[in-house]
Amino acid sequence: MKRLLLLGLLLAAVPGFAQFTRLPAEAPEVFPVDVRRVPADAVWGLTTPLHQPRRGPLLVVDGHALPDSADLPLPDDIIGLRELEPGEAVRRYGQRASRGALLIETAKRNRWLKRP
Repeated sequence: MKRLLLLGLLLAAVPGFAQFTRLPAEAPEVFPVDVRRVPADAVWGLTTPLHQPRRGPLLVVDGHALPDSADLPLPDDIIGLRELEPGEAVRRYGQRASRGALLIETAKRNRWLKRP
């Protein structure tokens, strides 16, 4: 009897305690996903900037094409920018430049520290 009374007091006094006495909730609704529309890298969690090709124009710094994972040069080092149309860019740099090319000229600076 005392236990029943104590249980009634706990249910009335403590708002969170009533949740412990309920039945387990139903399983969450699972939405079907069409796996054919999801890239394999996204399914396995391998989407990183190294795995995703760059969507913009090919970056060419001082005549050398940068890989997709490379960063742009520092803004202080950039002297000039020129954009190539996709047709001319493909002739110069191959199929990688199908979206055009951005030619970047930089100041040639020796960034290595020299020993005194």
